[in-house]
Amino acid sequence: MSSGADREADCAKTIISNGVEHVIVTNHYKGADFILLFGINDANINANNHRVIATSICDSNAIAPVLNVLNAKIGIEYCFVTTLHPWLSYQRLTDSFIHSESFPAAFYNYYPLGRASVNNLIPKSTSAGNVIEDLIPTLAGKVSSFSYRTPLAIVSSSDCSLVMARVTSIEEITTVVKEFSEQCKAPNGRQIVKTGKESLVSSDYIAEQASCTVDMDWLNLDNGRFLKCILWYDNEWGYTSRVADTIDLLSKQKGERRL
Repeated sequence: MSSGADREADCAKTIISNGVEHVIVTNHYKGADFILLFGINDANINANNHRVIATSICDSNAIAPVLNVLNAKIGIEYCFVTTLHPWLSYQRLTDSFIHSESFPAAFYNYYPLGRASVNNLIPKSTSAGNVIEDLIPTLAGKVSSFSYRTPLAIVSSSDCSLVMARVTSIEEITTVVKEFSEQCKAPNGRQIVKTGKESLVSSDYIAEQASCTVDMDWLNLDNGRFLKCILWYDNEWGYTSRVADTIDLLSKQKGERRL
């Protein structure tokens, strides 16, 4: 279900009761039987028991797997995430009022979001931090987030500033991230997280299937504990790749023809 309207997610269980085997909700829907995020909990999904499955949001798919492995291997004391997200369909070309997509009858009361999307950086709140804490309970109370809506059509970036729980080294961080990148894959072999050290810009990541690419060129550690980590992700193509992987995983578990 990808309508964008929150209230329609609640229809998922009605659809299930009418004989549909699985419904995938493309949002962080807490009413789902299972919120699936590859690189976090994909080993725990059960196609027989979990019939309404949510695939969370593009930001959490990109950020959470990296934070999870760093927290597991080294420990994170605190993290502040700033996301730079392209404009979305409900925004305006010129300054105007703006309807909510999640609640279609409502207007946003946050005026900056109604400003012209094509020539402004628009600061706004984001649920990314709360969603990440939902997915990784050991990070509860340790993640804050902020976002800019950018005048781009596609490709997001997340700037993660972390305070590590202990003194580490850039070599250890690099090893942890690269090993995770090599090992973390969808059932069809597609990489969930990639690493890259080329000097690239946002348009170079268009149609990238990974949930995110860790830009190793900007990986930086100060005083052994203060880590800067930059992630790139095609917020549409990468996310929908995970939705396709979800269908693939369910089909594999049910012994059906894989897509």
